[in-house]
Amino acid sequence: MADASDPIPELRIVEDHLRTVGSTYLDAPPGSRVGLSLTGHEVRPASRIYRFELTASGRRLDVIAKVPLARASPAPVAASERPRLVNVVAAHQKAALEFATLRNVAQTFGRLDDDRFGWVRPLAHIEEAGALLLVAEPVHDLRSLIRWGYLLRPSSRRNALTALARAGAWLRTFHDINVPHARERHVNRDSVADLLRQLADYLGARVTHVPGVADVLTRASDAARAVLPAALALGLGHGDLAPRNILVRTDGRVMMIDSLGRWRTCVLEDLAYALVAMTASPALITLAPRPMLAWPSRCGEELLRGYFGAQQIPRASIAVYQLVVLGDRWAATVERRMMRGGGDRHRQGWTDRGYLRYARSCLSEAESDLRTLTRLT
Repeated sequence: MADASDPIPELRIVEDHLRTVGSTYLDAPPGSRVGLSLTGHEVRPASRIYRFELTASGRRLDVIAKVPLARASPAPVAASERPRLVNVVAAHQKAALEFATLRNVAQTFGRLDDDRFGWVRPLAHIEEAGALLLVAEPVHDLRSLIRWGYLLRPSSRRNALTALARAGAWLRTFHDINVPHARERHVNRDSVADLLRQLADYLGARVTHVPGVADVLTRASDAARAVLPAALALGLGHGDLAPRNILVRTDGRVMMIDSLGRWRTCVLEDLAYALVAMTASPALITLAPRPMLAWPSRCGEELLRGYFGAQQIPRASIAVYQLVVLGDRWAATVERRMMRGGGDRHRQGWTDRGYLRYARSCLSEAESDLRTLTRLT
């Protein structure tokens, strides 16, 4: 194991690994002298990223070492009080889970040979350092294109929409991948409805300065039982389908990253997560200008079209799952607020009203489908 006195022990372990076996990653002749240089270091909320340049026998490879981190808690408030869509995974397990998932993804998309799709090439899981080694490629994510796309020229917007349609098709293939460590979760409509009811109770008791919170989520629970099919379509869940995790290569191929592949769950959950991430970010959940809201919604629509193709989009069911994802995110926001001992009440009010406004919009979508079904029966 790494020396605890070393401030960045995993870096030493990763460097030793690359010097020892780096020539195999470059397909260099045995015994080739390996050149190694650290070209970048970045600390993110959930991981540390090291970037290396690897050389041997005139060959070169850019490598990323990703070391997952445990998220810090500001105060010891009982997390068990909050209903959760998923349980937290220990940091030391993340690299192994992500490596296994990436390996299956690479095998699946490599066999397809579809020029719309790319994939990350995983090199190794270094257990002693808790690190994941990946081949680095020139890519960009979709965060800025989705947030500020309404300001871009038409050709750039078209490119963004094409990438999102490809991302939807990529996700549909991903959902069919078999990862041995994935376990089933929330596989029927009753479990979804029960979670919404728990979120209604939790948020209704804590967001008392904004009326109507418990009522909206309770109605969402009722809508889940009425709208969702008895048998939910299951697939490998991505779990973190935010715009930052949708990457586009220089050749236009699209891929997604940062999935642990922990669950087989309803495929609509990932789609709902993506829609909420695009249209209910902290910057948009409050009163953002209308043009800022219209473009992310258009992006979400393109993702859905790419996923479903010629099939009818089950909008009411997706709206129910948006309420689940939104409620889970809202509850996490409230819990962090409690951990910090309060904060700016005025700002909190804006945030909570933004969440409620978004929840009402999703509920309207779900209940409109329910009213249509009632008229037809």
